[in-house]
Amino acid sequence: FRSLIADGLARLIAPILVFTSDEVWRHLPGAQGTSVHTADFPADTTRFIDDALEADWEQLLQTRSVVLRELEGKRAEKVIGSSLAASVSILASGDRAALLRRHHQELPQLLIVSEVNIHEADRGPEATGDAFWAVDVRHAEGEKCPRCWRFVADTVKDGDRAGLCLRCDEAIRG
Repeated sequence: FRSLIADGLARLIAPILVFTSDEVWRHLPGAQGTSVHTADFPADTTRFIDDALEADWEQLLQTRSVVLRELEGKRAEKVIGSSLAASVSILASGDRAALLRRHHQELPQLLIVSEVNIHEADRGPEATGDAFWAVDVRHAEGEKCPRCWRFVADTVKDGDRAGLCLRCDEAIRG
């Protein structure tokens, strides 16, 4: 899998990093030809398509679009300044709720907010699939991290990194 990625990157950077891409090409296992500049892109790209992943991303991007619209409304009402000052609650049911729960850790980065909470919608017997979902945006609670600007409940309490969120502290410690 790594050589597949390296192969693709070598082909893509070839017009910009001419000599570097050729050197990478010569060291790839199973490389066709002597130069990346004479290699064609693969004709059959269907093996790279993951229909389930694509469907998940369509739903996630649809959710992001709705959240961004709500964020703009709250920004206009002066509830929040930047999107990182927001805490988003999503009320969802069915497949959408399951998808959001699976990607809960990544949602704050995707939505560019400090916090995302997912709540299961109480569905009636007539509801099917993604019959119901809603978004609520509020100002995030906690302290603003001076490094990433997210509002978080837990920060470093003392030392030279006092005030940083735990994620930033971990990133700096390496």
